[in-house]
Amino acid sequence: MQQAQTLFQRLRQASEGFFERYNHLRFEYTRPPANVPFDENDLYGQLYKLFKVKDKKYHRAIEIAAGGSLNNMVTRTGKIAQDLLHHKCLRQRSTFAPLDAVTGRWVSDDIIRQARQRCNGEVYSVAEIIEYDSRFEPAMKYAFGNRLICQDREDASIIAYQLKVRAITLIGEDVSPTGTASGGGGNARESGLMADIENYNNKESEKKQAEQNLENLKREQRSLQEKAQRYRQQKEELLQAESRIKAIENQLKQSVTHMLEEDVAKLRVEKEEKTKIVDEYSAKIPDLEKTLKQLEENSKNQAAYIAKKMKEAKALEASAKKRLNESDATKKKDELDKVKVDIENLGESIEQTEKDIEAKKELITQMEVQFKDVDAKLQEAVEAVTAEEQVRAECLAELDAHENQIRAKTQETSAVKKQILELESQFL
Repeated sequence: MQQAQTLFQRLRQASEGFFERYNHLRFEYTRPPANVPFDENDLYGQLYKLFKVKDKKYHRAIEIAAGGSLNNMVTRTGKIAQDLLHHKCLRQRSTFAPLDAVTGRWVSDDIIRQARQRCNGEVYSVAEIIEYDSRFEPAMKYAFGNRLICQDREDASIIAYQLKVRAITLIGEDVSPTGTASGGGGNARESGLMADIENYNNKESEKKQAEQNLENLKREQRSLQEKAQRYRQQKEELLQAESRIKAIENQLKQSVTHMLEEDVAKLRVEKEEKTKIVDEYSAKIPDLEKTLKQLEENSKNQAAYIAKKMKEAKALEASAKKRLNESDATKKKDELDKVKVDIENLGESIEQTEKDIEAKKELITQMEVQFKDVDAKLQEAVEAVTAEEQVRAECLAELDAHENQIRAKTQETSAVKKQILELESQFL
């Protein structure tokens, strides 16, 4: 950057040195008032800045051919020149060459052909020995039109007097068809003005290139500063991201993980309690089944016992009747009373047995209800354990999801660190 600035300053000083020597070639102006349309790009530059001589041997001839036109300011239109003149924006006397107003023409090819046939040396149109942008064709014709460049005074006289075209020799002799002649002396390489103009134009090109390079360097510097700013910003964001990730990790450890661990612990305690209940009821089931089986057997035995007693009662009654028929009346009466008492006792025994059977049936019913209740509680406990296992699985899945989130944040942090390393490598 420092070298580019130094080069640009040196080239600018060289330009100022040129104008110190040729102050009449300077063009300075101020912008017209704001209400006047004006575009600086419509000022194309003075004529001497807009062309280049192909060979130094033509310098003197071109200087004489152009005369005072070298300082003409070439503009896109005449209105621009009028605005600058009308609003007194010029700092020195200047002549304009608007491309939409100036005219001129090159010497025809036929005249050039005749001149080359008649002359001993080389003959050129000015258009053949200078280079310029085709946009400036009107200004070039205006300044250099209707002129031929030749070798010496003899050829210049032939061109001027026989072909009626102004001729200029390489050493600067100017011969007009009207018979006037001027200049001459020295040699073709003694045009200090054109040499200085060429040097100035070259320096101007170098200055523009240096200015462009300087601007590119400034642009690159701004870009690097922006990158540095982005680097600092991304580094700060990285630090913030790492801080947030650590905070999230701590929060996950202190909140979600802790809560899930507490829930899992509670579920484990509840599972143990439920398992204990299941085990207790599972231990009671064989006893209940055994009791129920005994009750069922007792019920069957009681029924058989009642049937047996009923059978015995009937047999006793038949025997009593038989004995009654065989004994006398008194005996029969006593025996009958005895039988009646036995029958009453037997009826009471049967009634008591039936009550016992009913009580046993009621107990069996209660045992069946209790057994169903135990079975329902057992099923409830099994379902609760299953639900707790599902909740535990969900908690574990949620823990896995949080671990995946932490891994994703870690990968994101690694990517940001990689970007920072790439940016740092650009500054090395």
